[in-house]
Amino acid sequence: MTTFAPTNSIDLKLERWARRCLSAPRFDHTQRVVAAAERLADRFAHDRARVRTAALAHDIDRERTPARLIASSVAWGVPVGATELRNPVLLHGPVASARLRLQFGVDDASILAAVRDHTLGGPDLDAIGWMLYVADYCEPGRSGNDSAERECILCAERLEAMVIAVTRATERRFGSLAVATRTMRERLTRGATDGE
Repeated sequence: MTTFAPTNSIDLKLERWARRCLSAPRFDHTQRVVAAAERLADRFAHDRARVRTAALAHDIDRERTPARLIASSVAWGVPVGATELRNPVLLHGPVASARLRLQFGVDDASILAAVRDHTLGGPDLDAIGWMLYVADYCEPGRSGNDSAERECILCAERLEAMVIAVTRATERRFGSLAVATRTMRERLTRGATDGE
């Protein structure tokens, strides 16, 4: 697999961190998410560099142990609720967002929110977050995803429609949605019918 070329010093540092901290399969996933997110940025005329940084950072803490995720959350002021205590892997996005801010000096609110909420989505995400959410779900190497479904999602004309389609696919797969995911979908669905 060809690796992506970091375009700025933060991306270069993130790439080094990811190579060092992630297994080869997880790093390959990250590369595919970067490529998918960049294609979406190009298609929808958004800032490719910002989308790339979010995609590169999204899983930098994905392979941390539950104890380390909880410890980092406590140290960095990341909220930990009962759901996260039952399933600490849900903290990998919020911890990665905190790391991105504290360790890598990123202060772009859209990038930080995208990384924080890439797993479940969130009602306050903007286009960068939506692109990461879709790219993470639709990257071609993700196991358990049907290629025809993925292509159908990516054929939608609007980014918001892609996000809604991912939430529907997630609901079919798991039988329900997290509150954050459901709220995001309701907001986007209302926007689609209100002409937002």
